[in-house]
Amino acid sequence: MAGTSSGWVDTHVHFFNRKALTYSWLETIGEPWTGILGDYRPITLNDYTLDDYLAEALPSRVTKIVHAEAAFGSDPAMESAWIQSLADRGDIPIAIVGHAALDAPEVAATLDRQGENAGFRGIRMLWGAGGADSPSLRAGFKLLVDRDLCFEDPFAWENLTGVSALAGAFPTARIVVGHCGMPMKRDPEGLAAWRGAMRRLGQYDNIYCKISGVHMTDHHWTYQSVKDTVETVIETFGCNRCFFGSNWPVDSLYGGTLKDLVDDYRRIIAPYSQDEQDAMLSGNASRFYRF
Repeated sequence: MAGTSSGWVDTHVHFFNRKALTYSWLETIGEPWTGILGDYRPITLNDYTLDDYLAEALPSRVTKIVHAEAAFGSDPAMESAWIQSLADRGDIPIAIVGHAALDAPEVAATLDRQGENAGFRGIRMLWGAGGADSPSLRAGFKLLVDRDLCFEDPFAWENLTGVSALAGAFPTARIVVGHCGMPMKRDPEGLAAWRGAMRRLGQYDNIYCKISGVHMTDHHWTYQSVKDTVETVIETFGCNRCFFGSNWPVDSLYGGTLKDLVDDYRRIIAPYSQDEQDAMLSGNASRFYRF
């Protein structure tokens, strides 16, 4: 199969260090299991370390990783500093997508502290009630753009109008739609609405899409359902504005190994040229996250 020998960049990984950092979403779990993650007790039992990840990921021929923020504390730069210490071990190159509240008065200071970590590349955040039109958020977003840092959006497709507004207002911004826009509504009507929303986002050249969370957003996934999601994203954003992520360990909750997931990714993109496969598996992410 073409391209199966290619290494790949995993653009979405979470590590947990509960001795040093705060993970309220792991600590306040309760029933019923009706949220986006379902029953995620298995990943609350232990920390998840770089060594744990490498044991699972190296068989997939991963060459670089992007850590996405997962801790919630008073100083988000603390998590990034810990991830930087893992990167400094030299086992594998790691880029860092941390957190900063763009609408907070102290955002510049937070970005300064985050920037002390050599691997820091941008932030991921949910915005508040003011949304993308909030003057304070736009001021913070401009700081991000001026520093040439990326913005990763964790919203579901229903809430992505603010992303397109920011992409239009800041044409030099580098924006990532995470987890394929989170197509959680799996009925035909819901998937049609998701495809329409993604097509609107795909019109902006400065918006990229991270193909990740494909099991988290489809707990009863099949190879065909994953294939449909991946192909929709590639057709919408093109081979040069997509990259892949595992969302490990979260996606481990829904069956299959990390290598199984990446094998499916490779199988899905096998009809593309070798250059296109290499771009989606590695080249796009290497450039975007500046490895």
